Amino acid sequence: MSFFILSFLTSLFATLVVVRSSRLHARMSADHDLSGPQKFHSAAVPRIGGIGVLVAIAVGGAFANAVGHGDGDQLWLLLLCAAPAFIVGIIEDLTKRIAARWRLFGPVTMLPRIKDFKDCAGMWRWFFVGGSKPKFDRWTYWEKFDYVAEVGGSFIIGVTGLMLWFPQFFASVVPGWMFNVASLVHGYEAMLAIGFIFTIHFFNAHLRMEKFPVDDVMFTGRLSEEEFKHERGAEYERLAASGELAALRVPPAPKWYRPLAVLAGLTAMAIGTTLVVLIVLAGLEWIK
Repeated sequence: MSFFILSFLTSLFATLVVVRSSRLHARMSADHDLSGPQKFHSAAVPRIGGIGVLVAIAVGGAFANAVGHGDGDQLWLLLLCAAPAFIVGIIEDLTKRIAARWRLFGPVTMLPRIKDFKDCAGMWRWFFVGGSKPKFDRWTYWEKFDYVAEVGGSFIIGVTGLMLWFPQFFASVVPGWMFNVASLVHGYEAMLAIGFIFTIHFFNAHLRMEKFPVDDVMFTGRLSEEEFKHERGAEYERLAASGELAALRVPPAPKWYRPLAVLAGLTAMAIGTTLVVLIVLAGLEWIK
């Protein structure tokens, strides 16, 4: 627990430094909009509080490694995985180009919207009755469901993992039988996540006829304009109407990207299929 205390104190100190030195960077980092929604400050304050979290994880990982604690490597891995979110968040805080209302309720939001329910009903109608297929925006309703499920699963596996990681601390708070529940839930949630990713998620992302055997956008970051128009019709029309579409045009990916993407996709599917089969066999064996 010592490196958690150190990380907390480091975060507190780093945040204090950000606030006290705001006069040096307020022109870029401060939130000068004092009249918008959820604006409670009487003066401009820095928006880059995430720097405190970033520094705290780094210091905690360095301290854990210095004292020979095995958790240091996990903290560095956490920092590496979270780095893209930190970097993008800080850039957004400095540029202030994306309004909170747009992120939360606009067409690029990850939150459910009325359009998502209409799109879902429209897809069922298109499957069984016919007619026109719904035009999707930045995120489809099934992608949002995937992300919500992963967030919920991460919370469950995170809480139960912390209980198993620090049993002495949590034993002073919860009864002993909770650790049996946490062990079961932690393991089954991990298997459920693997099974979901390599079945439903893989089908939605890669195994559809227009994508099989792999959607190489995940490797190249590019897709053709016709594909964009077909898959995200509403987003395409919105960007074309606002004049933002031209800025997204880039040269096509080299031809040798596709074979490598297919190889990586087939390898991932082979690993995933094997894991799903093993999960099913283990479940059947457990039932016996």
